Amino acid sequence: MNTTIEANKEATQTNLALTGRVAWEGNCLKIVDDNALSRIKRERISPSTSQSLESGACASKWAVSYLLPRDESPLDPAPLGTDTHKLLEDLYSLAPSKRTEATFIDLLNQLTEAKKQSGVLDEAGMIQWKNNILNQAGKISAMEDPQQVIVYSNEINLVELMPAVKTAPDGIPFRGQADRVDVLVDDELGKLVRLVLAPERAETYFGTVFGVETPDGEMLKHLAEDLYDVLPRDAQELTALLNELGVELSLVIIDYKTGKSKYWQKHFEQIQTYAVALKERTGIMPKLGKVYYTTEGKIAPVEITEENTGKVMDKLGASWKRHNRFVKQSEFPTKATALCGWCPLVNACPRAQQEGRSARKAGLPSSVDLGIPTLAEHLASVAEAEDAADQNENQDVMPEPEATDVPVRVGEPWIEPGQPASEPGRHVRVVRIPDALMPNGCEGGEPAEAEPATQPLTEGEPEEHDATEAVEPKIFIRRAHNEGMNTQTQPSKVAKAYKEAPQYSTFIPSADASTSMDVNPASYAMTAGFSLTVMAMKVLVRQEEQVTRQRVASLSGTFAHIINVAHDQWIPGQARVREGEKMALHSHARLRGALIAVVEEFPFPLHGELEEMNMWVAKTIKRVIFTIQSAEDLVKYGSGKNPWELLVETKQED
Repeated sequence: MNTTIEANKEATQTNLALTGRVAWEGNCLKIVDDNALSRIKRERISPSTSQSLESGACASKWAVSYLLPRDESPLDPAPLGTDTHKLLEDLYSLAPSKRTEATFIDLLNQLTEAKKQSGVLDEAGMIQWKNNILNQAGKISAMEDPQQVIVYSNEINLVELMPAVKTAPDGIPFRGQADRVDVLVDDELGKLVRLVLAPERAETYFGTVFGVETPDGEMLKHLAEDLYDVLPRDAQELTALLNELGVELSLVIIDYKTGKSKYWQKHFEQIQTYAVALKERTGIMPKLGKVYYTTEGKIAPVEITEENTGKVMDKLGASWKRHNRFVKQSEFPTKATALCGWCPLVNACPRAQQEGRSARKAGLPSSVDLGIPTLAEHLASVAEAEDAADQNENQDVMPEPEATDVPVRVGEPWIEPGQPASEPGRHVRVVRIPDALMPNGCEGGEPAEAEPATQPLTEGEPEEHDATEAVEPKIFIRRAHNEGMNTQTQPSKVAKAYKEAPQYSTFIPSADASTSMDVNPASYAMTAGFSLTVMAMKVLVRQEEQVTRQRVASLSGTFAHIINVAHDQWIPGQARVREGEKMALHSHARLRGALIAVVEEFPFPLHGELEEMNMWVAKTIKRVIFTIQSAEDLVKYGSGKNPWELLVETKQED
């Protein structure tokens, strides 16, 4: 056991906590930190990213890989693969005559010495590392004769804007790295030989290499050596020379793989994308690709055709589109796959728990190590932290202003001025209102006068209630949310965007014990409240109305009333459930969606008379219920046979 590696792993394990960076929202991994999202977001897509974001892959596994610390062990497959690539790159960067077995061993020893100097492996680890590298690269001379290879470029970086496809009409920003690009021996190479070599030297290769005879191995070695001496080593310089000479070489893409050949399908697709990128870079479309499985000593040829590249490019475009959508939404869906057991999220992933998946690799982090909360838990912790910060700030710089006790009645559509606070059938509470927020002329001890937030939405008198019955206020009087703050010296930032209502004291919600609910800012009910409030604000802005608290409260209350009535008709069994509790139900979310669609087509008549508003509310309730029932019918009875034929019949009847 390598003690250095184990110590590094143990130190890494204690730094895995993802709290404050990601959270679970259902079966999606939600990114809740901008810095974390910037680490995940790609400016260009690579073949491996494309495959990780395919429709059948798990996007959350891909995303979290950029947030978790990397395993630094040089003995793991990925670092070993990188070192093997480096050794082969060094070998094929040499002149063909120097690509011998002795040179290979020298390069391996140099790489070994550099690894030893890094101090990451002890003596036993170094022996294991060297044996692994030798096993992964040592079969190369059995796979081909390195001295006969004519290399166009080693480790060529392909950073290109790929052509537009139907899944990405604006093109695909791409990045990749081809391990090696070789030159095929054909007539175009013969043309180049005549142009760049001395005539007498060029003629020695015709009749054998470029003639009818089978090329002699020794002759190919000489040809590779001669071209190495005269052609530029830099791929861009070589491309420029070929363009100048009017030569279009036949190129072969070589990709080294130290893994198993059973994964050839994804390697096949990788070669196709490299081919298109190389065409964008050089103007030459490769005719062939080869995947070298260096550990197994196998070579898999890959046919590059327009059909093959077209299919792969469509998949690449679709993956890029998904990437952009996931990043924009800041959430990455989970997907149960055959690789769940090796995923670092498996012990915390809700999808894995639902599918009964468990870790199949030792050392994967536990759910405690990962520290991923639910989105509700994250939002609650953020709210607590903000509240604590606000309290600390207020204690330092914001003394509490003097306040006045004001009795406020609840349980009516609005508070009617002049009625006694102790009138039977009404609940009374005393609210402490900061004097800075008191309306002009209001003396302590008298009820604050309040303008009605809106007219009743239905005709008739408010229903009378027994004094002991729980009553839910219809239109709320808003609380002085900045109680304890000197609003004259600390103006609200929100006030700059939206003008406040003239008198805060007329907008104080009831906190009566029989009607109020404890509000969790991360709850589904609060989400519903936000949704209806934002919807009301949008309607006001679109109809060029001033956005005030009174108008927002009235309109969002109207929308809430519509959903509440529709909910009771749709699910009568929940009619006795309090409105605030209904807002936390999934059925409420469905109704909100229906209401949003209806309001888009039939806007609220803000400038109409009361009768017109009453009629709009009644019709909107019916339209929402109609929408929900239609959706319910589709689920119950399905689409039916040729349903579009009914549209023709209906049109004829009309």
